[in-house]
This record gives sequence, structure tokens and C-alpha cells, in this order.
Amino acid sequence: WRKAEKVAIEMTNEEIKHTLVSYTTLIGAYANAGEWEKALYCLESMPGEGLRPDAFTYNRVLRAMQAAGEQEKALDLFARMTEASVAPDANTFDALADD
Repeated sequence: WRKAEKVAIEMTNEEIKHTLVSYTTLIGAYANAGEWEKALYCLESMPGEGLRPDAFTYNRVLRAMQAAGEQEKALDLFARMTEASVAPDANTFDALADD
């Protein structure tokens, strides 16, 4: 995750606009490393950059939360996902069912 984070910082420093893909890549790196709080922070930062997370992006964070035993937080994020009109998919429910 450190390498992905470094690239994201360099993008910001070089004034390169982040995209859905760059954010999702960073979120995935954090999620894979068990850094669900950092993944969530990135997800929550996206609207401020004019980006709308999609189901795939939410699913990465949901799965990381579940893996860390943060089921209540995952359910809260799921509620926020649906409130944001992001349609859950089969992977969303799979991520929520993991324990």
C-alpha cells in the first residue's frame, strides 16, 4: 500500500487529477493490507474531488471492514452507499456476508 500511496501523493504534488481508477487502486491497496480506515478515508474524499465512487469501489472498503471484524461499520457504509444511489451488486452482498 505504501507504493500506491506514494504514487497518489506524487500525483497530487504534480497537480495530476485523480480519477475513479486511481482512487480505487489506492483503496484496493489499503484494503488488501487491512488498512480499512485509510480505505474509507479515500472513499469519503472522492466526492470532494468531483468523483462518484461506484459499487466496485465501495465493495473494496466493505470487504476490508468485514475482514477486520467491523461489521457494524460495514453495514453503516452499505446504508450510505444506497443513500448515495449506488446500486449494490452480488459482490456487495458477498462482502457483507463474509465473516
